[in-house]
Amino acid sequence: MDIRTIKKLIELLDSSGVAEIEVKEG
Repeated sequence: MDIRTIKKLIELLDSSGVAEIEVKEG
């Protein structure tokens, strides 16, 4: 896999994880 692809996947996981945390806290 490309480093760019890995970075994109990590960013997606981070954004989705943060969104889930925000929803739980809210």
